[in-house]
Amino acid sequence: WVVVYKKGYQDFDDVVSGVTTKVKGVQYTNLTGTSIGARIWDVADYVVPPQENNAFFITTNAVVTRDQTQGACDEDPSVAPCFSDADCPAGKPQMLGNGVNTGRCVPSSQAPNKTSCEILAWCPVEVDQLPAGGTMFPEAVNFTVLIKDSIEFPLFGVKRRNVLDYYNSSQLQNCVYNPDTDMYCPVFRIGDILKLAGIDNFTKIATGGVVSITVNWDCNLDWDASYCNPTYRFRRLDDENTKIAKGWNFRYANYYRINDTDHRTLIKAYGLRFVVYVTGRAGRFNVIPLTMNLGSGLALLG
Repeated sequence: WVVVYKKGYQDFDDVVSGVTTKVKGVQYTNLTGTSIGARIWDVADYVVPPQENNAFFITTNAVVTRDQTQGACDEDPSVAPCFSDADCPAGKPQMLGNGVNTGRCVPSSQAPNKTSCEILAWCPVEVDQLPAGGTMFPEAVNFTVLIKDSIEFPLFGVKRRNVLDYYNSSQLQNCVYNPDTDMYCPVFRIGDILKLAGIDNFTKIATGGVVSITVNWDCNLDWDASYCNPTYRFRRLDDENTKIAKGWNFRYANYYRINDTDHRTLIKAYGLRFVVYVTGRAGRFNVIPLTMNLGSGLALLG
């Protein structure tokens, strides 16, 4: 049992890996009546940050606040409602809001017939409301990602990568991973990853989520190293049924200057974070573990 089924005749080594990713795709949006308007979104817009360690992020929804400058303006009335200046002590920061009180209670620009504390902040403040209609980026399912995984089994001095040698440039540009027809293509369609992870409705993840991609290398190096190839597994990690703090979002800003005044566009990005895990083990014949396991077996029989 130990020698045959547990490969007691082999030495084993765990995989050492490095992963890089490259996303491709373009989306056009025409959200009239919002601060976004009509625009093209390319990789530099919706993949933030451009590179992560063993992960990548794709924006699926966003709240965009254009042309903010530093000054005094009314706070979100849901954060800092007031009836008089006494409700807005000067210098007090709005910890759940966007700035520091000036000491004034002013009419709200967001809600008629309401008042809120005036603050020193990046103005106008964000209106934290997603565009109607589910996700801003329905075409994100057709984006693709190239996952390059370079691995080594140091004990055996064997290096492999998931871009197999028989692919040429043309094949690599045109192939798309399919577990049945092209299981070694390293280019993955985002919609296929979601489907294989059990997400069948893209609108269900309009506020984001976390998906794992596992690259597994299970190699028998008693055969030629060309037979040492990866397999892939996909899984949604966040709980789709959670009611509080659902999805995944963060804020970032693009800064610029006009007439010596700092301006910025603030983006609250919702999206999918894909985390790439690499697992694996390789075995190769070695007479030492074989004789040790045979000796142990004979001792038990004796």
